[in-house]
Amino acid sequence: METRKERPTRPFGMTDPRWQRRDSLILVFVGLAELVVFFRHPGHFFAGDTLFWMGSRYRSVAEFLSGFYHLDPFDWYRPLSQRTVESLLFPLAGMNPTPYHLAIFVLFFMCTISVFVLAITLTQNRVSAWIATLFFAFHITHAITTSDTSMATEMIFFLFSVGSAVAYIRYLRTHNVRMLILSSASCIGALLSKETAVVLPFALFAIWLLFPQERRSSLRSLIPHFAILAAYLIFTIGILHTRGIQVQQLVTTPGTVQGGYYELTLGRNIIETSGQAFSWAFSVPRGMFGNWQPVASPRLARVMIFSLKAIRILICAGAFLVLFTPQRKFVLIGIAWFLLLAGPTLSIVNHFLPYYLFTPLVGFAIALGVIVNWIYERLSQSSPRLALAACTALILVPAVIDANMSGDVAENYFLAGGSQKSARNQLTDVQTLHPALPRGMKLLFFDEENTGTSWNHAKGKLFQMPYDDESIKAEYVTDGFPISVSSEQIRNGEALAFKLINGRLVEYTSFLKQRPDLLLPHSLEEIYEAKLSKAEIHAGEEFLLRIPQLKSVSANILRAFNGVVEEPFTVNLDSSGETKIKVPSNMQPGTYTYVAVQRAGGLNWCTVHASIRVLN
Repeated sequence: METRKERPTRPFGMTDPRWQRRDSLILVFVGLAELVVFFRHPGHFFAGDTLFWMGSRYRSVAEFLSGFYHLDPFDWYRPLSQRTVESLLFPLAGMNPTPYHLAIFVLFFMCTISVFVLAITLTQNRVSAWIATLFFAFHITHAITTSDTSMATEMIFFLFSVGSAVAYIRYLRTHNVRMLILSSASCIGALLSKETAVVLPFALFAIWLLFPQERRSSLRSLIPHFAILAAYLIFTIGILHTRGIQVQQLVTTPGTVQGGYYELTLGRNIIETSGQAFSWAFSVPRGMFGNWQPVASPRLARVMIFSLKAIRILICAGAFLVLFTPQRKFVLIGIAWFLLLAGPTLSIVNHFLPYYLFTPLVGFAIALGVIVNWIYERLSQSSPRLALAACTALILVPAVIDANMSGDVAENYFLAGGSQKSARNQLTDVQTLHPALPRGMKLLFFDEENTGTSWNHAKGKLFQMPYDDESIKAEYVTDGFPISVSSEQIRNGEALAFKLINGRLVEYTSFLKQRPDLLLPHSLEEIYEAKLSKAEIHAGEEFLLRIPQLKSVSANILRAFNGVVEEPFTVNLDSSGETKIKVPSNMQPGTYTYVAVQRAGGLNWCTVHASIRVLN
């Protein structure tokens, strides 16, 4: 029987990987810092994804169990993660955002702890593990991942994936079969949480291949993981047809998979998304979906971005040098994890989003931790102070810059604060105008200003939940015509109409009662907005009416006086889309609202909203 030998020394600064009391203390401080950086506003509202899953939540244990053999309403197979948090909390918290964000913080903090556990289990180096943890903890992409409850899917998937890796590494070290069983069970949990877990067995294979072992374990140790993967693919693709994907499609077009809204293509797009992934990993802004910027003066912002790019160069140079040392295996494992876990999303055409890096980023963090620690070890041989200062800068500078940018990202990113503020404001507008709604009410939104309104409202679930009426239906002009709301329903009070203007809702029901032809379809390419140069004016004075989308043409204007729609009139717009309107001396004082615009010779109206008050 082979006896385990104690190593006389621990190369590369190896330390006792067992948990220590100071680890708990440091993690508490890290958690408090994460609260300050990412959870400063626990009362902010929900984005469309969370609203949808709240409205589609499980109502019973039987419904939850049925999710294991049915696809969810979006044709995903994520029975463990997709709507679990919303289903558990809604009966207790309703639409109070704070408990949901508290749950997300708990999950996020658990993910942070698991980064440290994986890093120290893999490298057995406490310094590298803490560098990896600190790098991960304050990364800019977390401002998106922590912004909404629907991101619990990413965190639950993260915990199962990292748990599987930790257990497998411990199996490779100890050959304890219980660790192999735990790794396989965690792999099942990851697959039941998110589809991208299909690459997890391959990431474990990379660990097996690169992991430094005195006695290499048999490759047969991965048979359970790949058997689980095969059964998963047969069930989800062959039987359930997740996202409508058919087996025949995978065979006939192996380079392209159309899964509903998502198109996966193995082409040149992967080069672009891979470049974005590595830029975002270093917090460097790039592309439409990762265009975050420091909140500072333009000059200081440029200095911050330059610093991130300079650190990227230094880390890459350090990575190259580490490849010539025994520590290269840990770096390669980290990079392999990063690329493999990001792989399925790298192939998505025109929809690669920063939060897709949440689970892959742990591998990148571990690689960076090993590299920075190696730099410290080498520099300290000549100047310990220089080594400490340089490596502290490599860790703290990105963390400070990321913390600076995170608030703005959480507040304004289109998947985060932007949609959340819109949903809350527009719900408030409707509730203020109508504290109660008859059952079965139809809501029509002229949302030409923002084509994403229907999703911000979760297709109307935003109104069903606070009014406790699932029979409320919402329709959106930008979803396309024809709409089912009729002039008769408007006239009988069975439907209400609202116009979106500057992110707020203004009621248009009375205008539609007077002009039912506003319900007729117009081309979505003909969307206009009306702008007035003044808010108040006296009789005899002039003001400018501007319609930016119509230049050097005539347009018909529909206007209402104190809510009463007048007969249309025609204006001639110049090359800037402007025309002067003089207020007659005998014009009645009151509020004049510009309700709709029609290109001269056109068939139907496009709603607008702009008001001017005529004074005595």
